[in-house]
Amino acid sequence: MRDTSSRFQPQVIEIFLPYGDPKSIRRAKFPTQNIVVYDIPRSDLGLFLADPSSPCPALYFLIADKSGPLPSCYIGQTDNARRRLGEHEASRDFWSRALVAMATDATWASTHVTYLEHEAIQEARKIKRYSIENSDNGSRRNVPDTITAVCDQHFDTVAVLLATLGQPVLEPIFGPFPSHTGSTTPWGYFVNGLGSRAHGVFGPEGLVVFKGSRLPVPTYDTDAAGGEALRRQLIEAEVLAEDEDENIFLTDYLFSVPDDSALLLVGKRQQAARLWTDAQGRTYEEAWMAGIEAVMSQPLGPTAGEKHPHEPEVSS
Repeated sequence: MRDTSSRFQPQVIEIFLPYGDPKSIRRAKFPTQNIVVYDIPRSDLGLFLADPSSPCPALYFLIADKSGPLPSCYIGQTDNARRRLGEHEASRDFWSRALVAMATDATWASTHVTYLEHEAIQEARKIKRYSIENSDNGSRRNVPDTITAVCDQHFDTVAVLLATLGQPVLEPIFGPFPSHTGSTTPWGYFVNGLGSRAHGVFGPEGLVVFKGSRLPVPTYDTDAAGGEALRRQLIEAEVLAEDEDENIFLTDYLFSVPDDSALLLVGKRQQAARLWTDAQGRTYEEAWMAGIEAVMSQPLGPTAGEKHPHEPEVSS
């Protein structure tokens, strides 16, 4: 996967509502860059198709509402977004919204969007946040180094804008999660018992269980009937694999509802915050509260007239 460390820094992003409705079309961009991403509900596709800027080269993502362990996504490129999305409206039924990336200064050509499509499909398949509906990986022509350098910068821009609009197709599941004390060291938590050996980390989106974690083929409580269905869905999505009498995570997997992890790991409904423990034996709930208390016990900053600890010395 790509190095994404440069993305995790303070950034300013503009969200424009062309019709004044936050539930309708939204447009995201960095103030100093020429790349924009439109978030278009399918019901409002006609508004985008009527936009004078729509008939231009674009990289696009057709997104379906989540109905299983992974939402579906189709990634494409076109030299005319207006025409291509109009065709998809008639030919593809699964999607509920389109996200369309384009250059506002018309600097993207077929070479740019073809390269970006190939890279996006490859990266999205490695990340496995979405079930990618493409039948192939797109085509990668002999692209000059000068164009690949520009496209790689644009790729990172598109990835951040997609995530800002709520569709992190190109964002790794596991990133530099900050703790509540300012450290970028991920919090590691474990479930060891009842045949499970799992390692994960809690972050802004939920609980990520790491590749290689193991769980037995469980016997589910009557109040946890959804556990077997979830396990089967993850096997079909190639997130889990059966290995004799246990299951293995083939990839990092995000539980947006952390408590769902208990259905798989211990075969019953249980609060994840009280199930997962750190290396000191503290539950996530205990460690979380300790972190909050530590932050609350510290002053917010220097008092009036007091020198800030990072303020440079000024020579007289």
